[in-house]
Amino acid sequence: MASLSGCHLVPDNHGVVVDGLLVDTHCHVFNATDLPVYQFVHQVYLENPSIVPPIVGDLLKPFLFMIAAMMTDDAPTGAVEMRQLNDGPDTTPGDNRATAALARGLRALHAEDGNIDTRLRATLAQNTPAPEKQNEGPCRNPNLPRIAGAAVPPVARSWPSPAVPTEAERRQLYDRIAAKVDQARPARRGALAFRDEGDPQQLAEELVRQLRVSGQPRSPNARGALLADPFSGLLNIIEWADLYTLPRLALVQRLVGVLGSNNVQPRLVMPSLVDYGLWLDRFDQPETPFADQVRVMGALASTSKLPAKTLLHGFVGYNPWRAIRDEANHRDPLALVKEALTSHGFIGVKLYPPMGFRGSDNAHIPDVPCDALREFPDFPDRLDGVLERLYAYCEREGVPIMLHSASSQLAYEQFDDCPNPAHWSAVLARHPALRVSFGHFGGFWENKRDTTPWAQTIVDLMACHEGVYADVADFSFVANGGGDDIASRGRFEAFLKSQANLQRLDLLRTRIMFGTDWSMLGKTANADRFAHDMIDFMGKTLGGAPGFAATNALRFAGLDDVNTNTAQRLLAFHGGPGTPHGKLLLSMISTVREGLPKVSREAPA
Repeated sequence: MASLSGCHLVPDNHGVVVDGLLVDTHCHVFNATDLPVYQFVHQVYLENPSIVPPIVGDLLKPFLFMIAAMMTDDAPTGAVEMRQLNDGPDTTPGDNRATAALARGLRALHAEDGNIDTRLRATLAQNTPAPEKQNEGPCRNPNLPRIAGAAVPPVARSWPSPAVPTEAERRQLYDRIAAKVDQARPARRGALAFRDEGDPQQLAEELVRQLRVSGQPRSPNARGALLADPFSGLLNIIEWADLYTLPRLALVQRLVGVLGSNNVQPRLVMPSLVDYGLWLDRFDQPETPFADQVRVMGALASTSKLPAKTLLHGFVGYNPWRAIRDEANHRDPLALVKEALTSHGFIGVKLYPPMGFRGSDNAHIPDVPCDALREFPDFPDRLDGVLERLYAYCEREGVPIMLHSASSQLAYEQFDDCPNPAHWSAVLARHPALRVSFGHFGGFWENKRDTTPWAQTIVDLMACHEGVYADVADFSFVANGGGDDIASRGRFEAFLKSQANLQRLDLLRTRIMFGTDWSMLGKTANADRFAHDMIDFMGKTLGGAPGFAATNALRFAGLDDVNTNTAQRLLAFHGGPGTPHGKLLLSMISTVREGLPKVSREAPA
């Protein structure tokens, strides 16, 4: 992309710190029925091998199956939760929930008739691709020019397609876990070893007891010296997997509780929905249709069961492949987006480029899902068309866009450049009034690539466009203290300090926003310290960042003035300024209004 060094926006002031006010700009409260579970688990753990407990060793396939079984319980679908919202949150004690989740996973490994998790097995059996498509990677874009006599460039290795482990593989991991538990269990006269006895429930109870008593590390990275502990990180994985069996209301309450433990009041939680449909449907599909996911979030946004003084307004996922299909069938591809914004209390739109599309110039994207090309031979060109119509709508209506800007959670490895922020330069040139947040700020947790150029591109875009922001969601390395986290924290800190030489610190103070990436954050250690440590880190590194916790996010969302399109939409959704939620919204806007920084444009250098 062209150099952006000639652009510079200078804030008139740094804003104010409003005591205890916090906005979580980037989080998720979906449960297992909203996800293609088995694909989701594979993405998380194939990209993060350091969080896999050492006991797993070479048995990754049955381990992922065990986690998927933990997550596949009686999580309510969107339709069920809309009917049951008045039932309140889940109140099962934590220890009992952990034991129950682990028992589900161990039963799946034990593979006994009647004990195997039939819901998971049925889903996998129904949706397993044909053999010739199980390991099919993306196809080459037919738009790419071919040099006469030259071979088409080889396609990079794809993620392995999720595969159901054999019964022998499942039992091998079960026996390995049971043997280690037996070694640590006090000898009891007449008691059979778990490996011989084969009782998943009792094994789960004993293992959770051992993990609680031993105080074993919550994450393999938490205490590098204890990596030899075979169960390192397992307790955290169990509790994280169990989150996905909860109602969405309970997930919101858990998140607010975690943030509230840092002596701050979460006033606004902004969950993002991701529409994985079509991109990952080749294996398993969510039980809750995406339209129902949108509607249940609207029900949550208006319920009186939300934590006191907390509002819930998020980002609706936009799936360009689904939009292409809608246009081909003469349906409005923006219909659900418009419904979410006007009828269900959403603030903006979420885009997820790791699935296989760029912000712009998809006509020249190297690789395309084969299924998409089979359905639409001109799929790359159609991608640009439906995205351009979304951008025009969002700019016209004052709707912010949140996007994933890290090379992670990829549908295929070939799509690793799709989230590159460089692909947004042309978009912002065509739509200068668009507000865009680059979620994950390029992804400083990644150690497989140098993410600094992506982050620098984001800052350069900030300098040219008033509507460009970024968040630090899932930067758990700030709160953790070992392994790769030390390198990630050092890299991020060095990058922020380097911006002082470019006279960009004032700009960053007004454009970087707090975000957790909950519930993904829950799989890491020290999630309960994240808000405190992140706010402290940003303040010290930037020499003061008073807008980081809340005011920057409110300006991005369009909640810096009661007369903005966003504020007016939300007031209408809540029934006006006199309703309980309407009063909360007006109070939040007025509380920070006077301290929001004004931004002026300098002439290009």
